[in-house]
Amino acid sequence: MAAASFAVPLLVCSILFPLCFRFGIQKARFAIAAIFLLPTAVGMIVKRFGFAPSAAQQALLWKLSPVVALAVAVISYLISCAVYRRKQV
Repeated sequence: MAAASFAVPLLVCSILFPLCFRFGIQKARFAIAAIFLLPTAVGMIVKRFGFAPSAAQQALLWKLSPVVALAVAVISYLISCAVYRRKQV
């Protein structure tokens, strides 16, 4: 559970860093707001329609979330490096 709870902030930061490198913090603030609002909206929609994953599905999601977050972090790192290399200082 600790590894899965570590995965959420890692996933959010993995999305934010390339956006901030590419557009700057001022222009990326709308994307930052969307990154926080989108999961909230999805959660509300899922709750409204009464979707409830089974215990086995929840266990699988908990186990896979650190792996997925780590994969997204590696991809984010590669994208950030590519954006930074192309950026003229």
